[in-house]
Amino acid sequence: MFLCAYYVCDDDPGEAAIRAHMQRTLSHYMIPAFFTRLEAIPLNNNGKVDRFALPKPDVNARVRPYVTPETTEEAAICEAFGQVLQVERFGANDDFFELGGDSLSTALAAAALESLRVDYRDIYAWRTPHEIAARLSDKEDADLDALNSAALERNQYLTPYQTYFYDAMLYSPMQTETSNPISFRFPRRAVEPKRLKAALETVFSNYALFSTVLSWDEANTPVFRYVPGKIVRPEIHEVETHTKDTLAALIQPYRLDGELLYRCAIYATEEYVYLDWDTSHIISDGTSMANFMSELFAAYRGELLKRDHYYWYLENQHRRRMALEHEADARLLMRRFDREDYRCNPEPDLISRKTGNGQYYSATTLTGSRLQSGCEALVTSMNKLYVAAALIALSRISNESRVSVEWTYNGRDEGWKQNLVGMTIASVPVAVDMAEIHTPKDLLRQIDTQNAQGMDVPRPPSQ
Repeated sequence: MFLCAYYVCDDDPGEAAIRAHMQRTLSHYMIPAFFTRLEAIPLNNNGKVDRFALPKPDVNARVRPYVTPETTEEAAICEAFGQVLQVERFGANDDFFELGGDSLSTALAAAALESLRVDYRDIYAWRTPHEIAARLSDKEDADLDALNSAALERNQYLTPYQTYFYDAMLYSPMQTETSNPISFRFPRRAVEPKRLKAALETVFSNYALFSTVLSWDEANTPVFRYVPGKIVRPEIHEVETHTKDTLAALIQPYRLDGELLYRCAIYATEEYVYLDWDTSHIISDGTSMANFMSELFAAYRGELLKRDHYYWYLENQHRRRMALEHEADARLLMRRFDREDYRCNPEPDLISRKTGNGQYYSATTLTGSRLQSGCEALVTSMNKLYVAAALIALSRISNESRVSVEWTYNGRDEGWKQNLVGMTIASVPVAVDMAEIHTPKDLLRQIDTQNAQGMDVPRPPSQ
């Protein structure tokens, strides 16, 4: 599948000029792979474009002089690209996007090359198997330890989602809705309280996040500040019973003036050992909590912990946001954020006096297995399917075709981010005109394109 442009023009500027003009405002995957000049656009009996009468481009005619891949990595990338784009012989210097690559085929190619740690950003940035393979060693050799160590010396700015939670804490200082409390229960015969305490302190000392407080820069912008050696040292309480009230006592509002953003305590009864834990959402999410528990178990067993790169993540994110201001992709993205003519929420009920919170259930014949089968048939993910359903529902409820939602995801879109113990939630706006959507695949393609564009940002320097 690839994009084709058909045009009618008296004074033909040529494909190169048209492509160069489009590159000023569009991303690689939005530029047609083929340009065909016609004497006239064929029309059907209804006066609409007759797509079936448009000449089909010859995919293999666009392949550059074949260059044999020299390494196993180049060969694997050539094979994956050729299969995805249905090109007979994909050479080491052939351009993925010139031969029909788009956001969907990029995702498929990245999935096929997962074992090589090639992600969609590499394909967007480097485009040919030779260039992508050459950067793989760079990715391996990137000194994340040094980058993180340097980042620890500087205050780091909050991500947009962290700023959201900061504002919630600032304007409602006594609320605890942004806390993530949880209680773990272990058989006492399997977990020794003092050893658990030592494992916790080992993890806290290994990850700078647990020595991080909120502060402000010269412009009174909130920042994270690393305070070496400042960690929570949990107390062990020998008790007869452990109740919900014990955990509730741990849940208190967090101050924004230098307090650590997590708390924990260990309670030991005759049969069980309890670990009560609370952390502010400003530094943790579901994935980071799972990573923390994995590291805690490793520390308890005396195993080597993973390396910490969260402060480099924060600095990296901030650099990328600043760089986006000068990128064409960012201008397109910001136009989607500025959605004054798009419906973003259902019409509010200003008549009824009934209010309340709760869960609302709707009968459906759909099951998890049917949803999964649908995802496989449409070559999509469950998350993307829910975004599509939200867009359809919002359009029908509001009776408007131009609708927009935000796609929230875990933000771990590169391999080195998978093990971060820290909050990485991010979102991408998706704005769609349903009047231009004819099939479910059209909608999913729009979502996929906008999602890829939203996450496709300039890569920072490696040093």
